[in-house]
Formats: sequence, structure tokens, C-alpha cells
Amino acid sequence: VACNGKAALIAGPTGSGKSSLVAWLIGNGFDYLSDEIALLFADGSDIQGFPRALVLKPGSAEKVLAFPSYQGAKSISGGEHIMLRPHSVQPCALKPYPCGLIVFPTFEAGSELRVEHSTAAQAALRLVGTNLNARNLTDGGFRSIAALARKAPAVTLRYGEFDQLHGTVDVLTRF
Repeated sequence: VACNGKAALIAGPTGSGKSSLVAWLIGNGFDYLSDEIALLFADGSDIQGFPRALVLKPGSAEKVLAFPSYQGAKSISGGEHIMLRPHSVQPCALKPYPCGLIVFPTFEAGSELRVEHSTAAQAALRLVGTNLNARNLTDGGFRSIAALARKAPAVTLRYGEFDQLHGTVDVLTRF
């Protein structure tokens, strides 16, 4: 997602709540850049999204479709998943943005909101673990990923309900 000319990279393993968090951020005024696919420039300075439909898992799809900003949005069932094209896909998604924040979310039903700082080393290791195309790069993508982790602050985010995010996650991500 992007806001105020900077991107927030939402990264983590499958099922961690990335797409749901992206949907919530879009519903709260952020620009949609991508779900799943982002290009990291070699120097680690910019990222560029490749927009595609959000893919929501059972449970989160119903909650996201209940958001006011998704009322009447087109969705397609793909097996047990729902594919949803955000209303806010704009040409802005097709340009690079400096990364202003890296967020590693974990959705855990019923948990309290918890935001913690990650060091650059922790962020780099987590990003390497989520980089599915690392094997295609000379150094496994480590140089670019480490550069990004040194340039952009990173946090881990644990949340149990979308209502917990208002006034904390949206504000943090805007800065």
C-alpha cells in the first residue's frame, strides 16, 4: 500500500493476515499497490507493486466484504478463496515508491494489539524468508533485501480484530 508518496511493505508467510491488513488499509484511505507481488529495486531504495486482485482466505473474506469501502465490490470465488479487486486501483500502483515502513503482521483471533520494533537484521532475515524468487538472484536477493531493511523501519504487528487497528496502525503507516 502507499500513502503520502511512500510505500508500506506488508510481508510475511501465507495465512499471517497480510491481505486482510492490506484490505483494511485500503478501506482507510491508502492506495493499493499489490497483493503478493512487489519488485524490490537492486539498491533497496524503492519498491513497485504489480496490482492483482486481493486473494482472501475463508473467514477474512466475509469480514473484508463487510467493510463500507467494499460494499458492492466485485468478487470472484476461486475455490475456498475470494478474489476481490479494490476500487482504489489507480495508475499510481505502476510506479516505484520509496519504502517508508515494513510491517510483519500476524492475525491471531482474540489477541491484543501489539506493535514492536524490528531491527534491520531481524527485518532482513524475515524478508529473505518471504522472498519466493530469491533462488533466481545471484546472492539470493540478500544484498537488496538487506539494503531495504537498513533504509526502512520495520515492525511486527499482532492483532486479533480489525477494530484494534484504528488510530494506531493507520497512523503509524501514514508516517
